[in-house]
Amino acid sequence: MTSSSANRSPLTARVASQGALLFSGFAAAQAMSFARNAILGHALAKGDFGLAAALTLLLQMVEQLTDVGVDRLIVQAPDGDEPRFVATQHTALVLRGVLTAALLYLAANFLSHNLDASGAAWAFAAIAAVPLIKGFQHLDVRRAQRRLDNRPYLVAEIVPQAMALLLTLPVVAWVPNYGAVVLLSIGQAVAMVAMTHIMSERCYQLAWDAPIFKRIATFGWPIWLSALPLVAVYQGDRMIVGHVLGLEALASYSAAFLLTMVPGLIAAKVGHAVMLPV
Repeated sequence: MTSSSANRSPLTARVASQGALLFSGFAAAQAMSFARNAILGHALAKGDFGLAAALTLLLQMVEQLTDVGVDRLIVQAPDGDEPRFVATQHTALVLRGVLTAALLYLAANFLSHNLDASGAAWAFAAIAAVPLIKGFQHLDVRRAQRRLDNRPYLVAEIVPQAMALLLTLPVVAWVPNYGAVVLLSIGQAVAMVAMTHIMSERCYQLAWDAPIFKRIATFGWPIWLSALPLVAVYQGDRMIVGHVLGLEALASYSAAFLLTMVPGLIAAKVGHAVMLPV
């Protein structure tokens, strides 16, 4: 019994230290995100900020509705360290990014018209670049999590948030409307993908392996199915507010919504990053 406790102690200590590291890192990232939104809320007209909130909401919905847990499968799969396995996950991410971008681009006119913002159709089309860019991220940062090493993952989270915050004032000065959010979102996506490649240990590769794709589908369909009620619960009210009450009401509602969601988001991210490898 004493030997068993001794064997568990290093793991317990490592989990605790990684939890503390993750909590501080995600808290810093959320603080920078909040500061960026505060600057945007102050600098933009209320209608523009509401449209910016609608664009952000759209990205969040698309990310949730197309998530099949590729990154988590790498952490949990017994062969998640194998190069061909990771390369196949890269291919799945690229396909997800291309498909999502195409759907967003084609739906741009419908989405802008639905929000009585027909002049902003270009913004809804341009925001499609974000999932396309994110489709090329390097999953080595997730592979490191198998060893309970969350440092690469945190760097890929924090650095893009810091860069977006630093660029907010210059971008708003250059584009003093909702277009600033489009540019910042694209810039943040580029920075995130770049950091995942910089922090990687292996070269980026793509592969096609039918049995692995079948495993992705088997692993991912419950995650995808659970996303439907989650979108309804967490995003549905904002969609209703934006459609019924207009973009200005959506701006105020989204600001309050984000404040209440921060603790839950941090706790969920820390829990996933620490417990999945264990």
